[in-house]
Amino acid sequence: MTDFLVVSPPLCTPAEPSSGAFLLSGALKARGFTAPFLDLSPEFFSFCREAMEDDPRREAWRRAEARLRESKNGFDPVIHRTATGIIHSALAHSTALPAGWKATLMDLIPPFDIHSPLLVREMCEKGRDPFSGFWDAALDPVLKETRPETVLLSLSYLSQLAGAVSLAFRLERAGVRCIAGGSLPNSLALTGSGLGVLGRVLPGLRLGDGGDLAGLPPGRILEKVVFPDLAGGTGWMSPRMVVPFTLSTGCCWNRCLFCPDRDAPWSAAPAGALDMFLESVPVESRGSGRPVLHLLDSALPPGLLARALPSIRRSGLGFFGFARPTRELLSSCPPKDLADSGCLMLQLGVESGSPSILERFCKGFGPEEAEETLVALAGAGIRTYAYLLFGLPGEEDADRRDTAALVERAGDSIDFLNLSIFNLPRHCELSRRAGEFGIETRPAARNEEDRIALYHEFTWRGETPRAVSRRFIAGAAKTGTALYDAVKRTPRWLRASHMAMMRLPGRNPP
Repeated sequence: MTDFLVVSPPLCTPAEPSSGAFLLSGALKARGFTAPFLDLSPEFFSFCREAMEDDPRREAWRRAEARLRESKNGFDPVIHRTATGIIHSALAHSTALPAGWKATLMDLIPPFDIHSPLLVREMCEKGRDPFSGFWDAALDPVLKETRPETVLLSLSYLSQLAGAVSLAFRLERAGVRCIAGGSLPNSLALTGSGLGVLGRVLPGLRLGDGGDLAGLPPGRILEKVVFPDLAGGTGWMSPRMVVPFTLSTGCCWNRCLFCPDRDAPWSAAPAGALDMFLESVPVESRGSGRPVLHLLDSALPPGLLARALPSIRRSGLGFFGFARPTRELLSSCPPKDLADSGCLMLQLGVESGSPSILERFCKGFGPEEAEETLVALAGAGIRTYAYLLFGLPGEEDADRRDTAALVERAGDSIDFLNLSIFNLPRHCELSRRAGEFGIETRPAARNEEDRIALYHEFTWRGETPRAVSRRFIAGAAKTGTALYDAVKRTPRWLRASHMAMMRLPGRNPP
């Protein structure tokens, strides 16, 4: 019998472990609890594949997945694009998905409004979800083997909601104690709405980081984390296991007007926490090569990262994470030091090429600084994944052109590009000051109390910035531009962790 079974329900990326459940499992293990970790997303994809039986696309999927797992020296971009495309196309024909349900390599879409937990629960009670046979195959054997006193259900993404509700319903009928939590309910409590209705379909829903399970006050659970015990038989779609860890919680900058972490406290992991974790990571795991470390910080604090580099270098693991593109990063962590310590890629919140936009929303750096960071990192052989954010209130055509111009100047220093369009959090500094910024939020729906939502629909001066931004991006990403080239290099599926292992000219071997 185990104390806990920490479960991440389907569906999220099958390329790496679901980080919240992975870390909670490892933190409980570090404190003497038995709490194996079960990531059901890889298992669900395997279930969908095998359900295809006589369909020739099943064998094509198997071969494509094998190509991904066998890419020990890194991914060839063309092979990666082809393999993930084959899997995605085959997935659409899986007989494991009931009529109306759709799945991609990053999402599960039911034939109704996923923002309505009561509808999700109703479908599960009627057996109209894709999970009944799946729980028999992937969950029940683990429950029988581990016999947990409590199942901890970790819900991070909206794409996991149907799986979480179905699993909670299954456990409820079986008389198994279940506690639900995770970053999605925490986000609803902090910046969204609908936590009450979520609690009606997930009995035992709790907020927080899970520290109370170990008798700890808030903010202490991640001070001690080791590599968790893994349950289930299906590995991730990766040639090397990706292991998540965080050097801090909250955001070290904590001043952006629309940042969900602005109202959350920031804290750093204590000295020695990283070493304790790295010493527990198996040299090889689940038949893969040496793991890759995914640093999960909202923004890597340059000082903390600099102090972590010697430990990461000694471990021999490659790593990647998200950072602010600042001169402080370059001075605290010179790109050559980052590269020599195993930095494979940095995801960089460039956001805009407009000085006025960056200043208005308190980003704390300018476009020249971001460009300098991109060029310096690429020059040291580190992959760069630039995040651009369009559609902010007050953004004009000139601001959007400034952003496109920054991409052109940076050129090949940008390996991958994320073109995002702004969503206004329901509760943040910017939404509280909406009138000051000319923002008009749309009235709530009549059934608002029965829905979960993280964002407001809004207009600015009568325009819908999201629609304007989509039109601009479609026009700017033309053949022959650096923006087009970066978008073309960026995989559609299985992104961040796989991009860190992509073989690219001028970048260090993964």
